[in-house]
Amino acid sequence: MLVVALALVAVGVTFLVNQKTDKTATVTAIIDGDTFVIDSGESVRLIGIDSPERGDPYYFEARDKLSSLVKNETVLLVRDKENKDQYGRLLRYVWRSNIFINAEMVSSGYATVYPYPPNLKYSDMFDDCQSEAINSNIGIWYKPREPLKKMSLEDFLGND
Repeated sequence: MLVVALALVAVGVTFLVNQKTDKTATVTAIIDGDTFVIDSGESVRLIGIDSPERGDPYYFEARDKLSSLVKNETVLLVRDKENKDQYGRLLRYVWRSNIFINAEMVSSGYATVYPYPPNLKYSDMFDDCQSEAINSNIGIWYKPREPLKKMSLEDFLGND
């Protein structure tokens, strides 16, 4: 078995590509913010993250973000411990060039951490990405600031 080591400096991730189980594919359709279809017709579920479902706030934004990252692009699909989920979708970590798509969806606030045992290889990284998104107040973590109170001249000058 030939194993190739790749280092992604941009996100500080080193991973091994197993040429028997990991492959490249072209993304042909986006289902939502954590699932897409590849040129073989198979559905791929991003491991370790969860995005809003249809009808939930930020569904369209999450779907559009994933689309902007991978639609019509060739991606690397990397397997963890399990091959498929209960719905028959391939469970994969996904890279496009030097972008770790699973992590990007979380750090940009379009998905939350969703541990999927036993597929936990990058769980700590995803936790860090989620903390970054929460602290940055972006995406699904966005909380508008309280509006400024409109002050009258009396409020400004005081009621002495």
